[in-house]
Amino acid sequence: METVLLDRLNIGSIEFSKINALTYDFGKIFGCFEYDGYIGSDLLLDYIVQIDLDTKKIRLTRDSSLLKLDPLDAQEMVLIGDQGSPYVWIEFDQDKTPFKDFVMVDTGMYVIYDLSLDTYERLLKNQKINLLAKSEGAATVGAFGIEEKRDQFLFHFPNLRVGNFNILNYIHIGTHASTSRIGSELLEHGIMTLDFINEKFYFNSTLEHFQIEQKKPCFYPTYQDEKLIVGIVWDEKLKSKIQFGDQILEVNGKDLTELDFLISF
Repeated sequence: METVLLDRLNIGSIEFSKINALTYDFGKIFGCFEYDGYIGSDLLLDYIVQIDLDTKKIRLTRDSSLLKLDPLDAQEMVLIGDQGSPYVWIEFDQDKTPFKDFVMVDTGMYVIYDLSLDTYERLLKNQKINLLAKSEGAATVGAFGIEEKRDQFLFHFPNLRVGNFNILNYIHIGTHASTSRIGSELLEHGIMTLDFINEKFYFNSTLEHFQIEQKKPCFYPTYQDEKLIVGIVWDEKLKSKIQFGDQILEVNGKDLTELDFLISF
């Protein structure tokens, strides 16, 4: 990786000067999206950022009144580290017992919520968490390739709350990161506003809750060496038939070995 200095960077009508940036090869898995890079929260610390996926707009301002935000919807947002990574509190219920989790807002992660395994271990001291399955494998792919093969955990959350918005029947794998995260899939259900100036977080949805029709998956696919492979096998009966690293050759009659590039299905 190399560090470069950009003389000027424009986002809409806003100009930033003398910006430090990192440069490295994104590889094919990111090249397929045809983008040139991504920006971090440290660039936006002097602004209020609103992400509206429905209208495909990102709004940057220093005047909160332009966004018509209701102070009653505001949550505390904590900025951590030199980058000013935004953290907020969310809640989830397990056996009718509410828990809070301090999570990073990470729009570079697709799913709604990743439970940190550190948090899982801490909560186990007080209350059972709905663990659906445990296995060994890898699934997450980032800019530096696939994660290492290790123990993986699949959780079920009957009720997950972000502000006043409830997600029902959510199933997802835990993360080996030190903190939990909420990601960009949440943007499909409402408008997210990160007020870096006043350290406030808003999530506004036209729905009070979202019911997910989801069942325990049999396995997770992932991507390695330009091939679609088996990442994690959750179903005990399948573990004698498929395992981590097996190439997925065909899905519903479609030969995947002839594709030049693929990342998921």
